[in-house]
Amino acid sequence: MKTVDNYLDLLKKKYDIKSDYALARFMGISKQRITTYRQGRSSFNTEFCIIVAKFLALDPMEIIAAMHAAREKNSLSKSFWQETHNRLASMSTI
Repeated sequence: MKTVDNYLDLLKKKYDIKSDYALARFMGISKQRITTYRQGRSSFNTEFCIIVAKFLALDPMEIIAAMHAAREKNSLSKSFWQETHNRLASMSTI
């Protein structure tokens, strides 16, 4: 299953961005927000999932499902979101 780091790295690769600082500027967010994501203190909210998905030409639900799976504590719910993510990711081109 893809993580926040995976999606950030995909953005950097797709747009040939060399640093997290440059990625933050590209995305219109602070470098601190990128750092917060990288350190696992936060995951993408739904709005940012949609933005990232548009930049990566992915179904936003793939990223939304990954973020829900990462946050979920309940094993049944976590499993649901992981399965949803995996199904959607298998249909993507990245």
